[in-house]
Amino acid sequence: MSIPITVNIPGPISVTPNQIVLSQASDQPLVRYVLLSATGDDPFAIESIIVPDGSQITAEVKPLGNRGYRVRLANVQSDQKLNGTNIVISTNMTDMKTIELPIEVRAR
Repeated sequence: MSIPITVNIPGPISVTPNQIVLSQASDQPLVRYVLLSATGDDPFAIESIIVPDGSQITAEVKPLGNRGYRVRLANVQSDQKLNGTNIVISTNMTDMKTIELPIEVRAR
């Protein structure tokens, strides 16, 4: 007998959500939040956040205690040009130096 199982082994940093989903129905700039938290005992720091070229997205980082961060992404436009691009978050964590957060723009 064969029993399929699925195992999820988390990395050293948990990222929620794991992608930014936008609807083309919105014509106004949006704000989105991303939470990053250490899954182990080691704290980490965000070193930089790179937004897609040509976008007007701004990123503001707020510490959540000594084990996590809230990233506020403002002026997010629901532009099809952002579809398939990434927001890149660099950290000082050896096992997770770069976090790529995909952007998906869905049709109305």
